[in-house]
Amino acid sequence: MSDGTTVTEDTDGEATDAPADVTEATTDTATTKASTIVDGEASSKDGIGPSGWGDDWRKGLTQDEALLKRLDRFDSPVGVLDWAVNAEKKLKENAPRTTLTRPDADASEEDVAAWREAAGVPETADKYDIQLSDGMQLGEADKPVAESFMKEAHEAGMPNEYVSKAIDWYLRQERSTQEGMLDDDNGFYARSEQELRDDWGPTDYKTNIGAIRGIFNNASEEVSIEGEEGKISIEEAILGARMPNGRKVGADPATLRFLARIGREILPIGAEVPDGTTRGDLTDRLEEIRKIRRTDPGEYERNKPLQAEELKLIDAKLRRERRSAA
Repeated sequence: MSDGTTVTEDTDGEATDAPADVTEATTDTATTKASTIVDGEASSKDGIGPSGWGDDWRKGLTQDEALLKRLDRFDSPVGVLDWAVNAEKKLKENAPRTTLTRPDADASEEDVAAWREAAGVPETADKYDIQLSDGMQLGEADKPVAESFMKEAHEAGMPNEYVSKAIDWYLRQERSTQEGMLDDDNGFYARSEQELRDDWGPTDYKTNIGAIRGIFNNASEEVSIEGEEGKISIEEAILGARMPNGRKVGADPATLRFLARIGREILPIGAEVPDGTTRGDLTDRLEEIRKIRRTDPGEYERNKPLQAEELKLIDAKLRRERRSAA
């Protein structure tokens, strides 16, 4: 009808007029009710879950089956994001201190102090707390080296832990080197002693070592050792010194032969040498050997050490006579 009304039938079959907008309102209400979630009706958007991301959001991130199983723990991509943020936070909290960015030259003292505290760098170089292994301690000879290193380490921003490890390594290397040197010294000493005993024989070995000590008997001077308390004797300073090859002067066969020769020349005849014996007169000993040569020529010919001793005594007598003539 043209007046905007709708003709309906009542229960008796008679037509009645009803406003059109009433019927439309009734239709809208029914439609809204049918689409509510509370009623349990399906969403009008197929495939969209309660989160609004869709039921297949996991496959939108990866097709890897192993990763898909891991994503089953999360209800939505928001859960994945939360997990990633927390993981990043933990990584930063547990990151080594060396990852801290060192302040630049223009940084304030407060920023530098804060960085040092966070990085484990003490306020000053002398405040490093050095922790050493195996009960080691810094000796007086090691302190200058350690203090110099700590100064450089502090300027470089090295944490306390790293400085301790570096100094610990240095001391262990020093100890290993000293132990190796001691073993080498002992081996070289044994070989040199045997060489001299074979060369000089039992009697001359004792006399020559005594003659070497006799050189230093009248040397009352002492030598100060820089960096160490006390002094050492001239004998210790000379015989304990090391040659370019690392060997001690007092254990070198060639050097000891030279010193023995000097000692026998300058030590007066009849003087008591440090080995407890007394050097006899050259003339008396030469006469004894010559007597053996005259009375028992066979024994003299067989006794090569005796012949060598005679030659040495003759040489010493000639040197003494030349000194007396001068």
